[in-house]
Amino acid sequence: MTGVQTCALPIWLVIMSDGLYKVLPDADILNIVNNFSNVNETAMALEIKAEKTATKNGISRDNTTIAVLKIK
Repeated sequence: MTGVQTCALPIWLVIMSDGLYKVLPDADILNIVNNFSNVNETAMALEIKAEKTATKNGISRDNTTIAVLKIK
């Protein structure tokens, strides 16, 4: 692809370890990101949802790392 590419702002970048993406489906992650405007609250909501989902489904969790960036 060449040329100038544009996209709507803000852009959210979520970097996560398998402790999150193996527990939560992409749709759940996207839903949480779309419902928060603060990066810290977004990261905490993802962690809480992953913990609840793992506990509910009897999933053994790995360490979880989440970094959320919002580019305005």
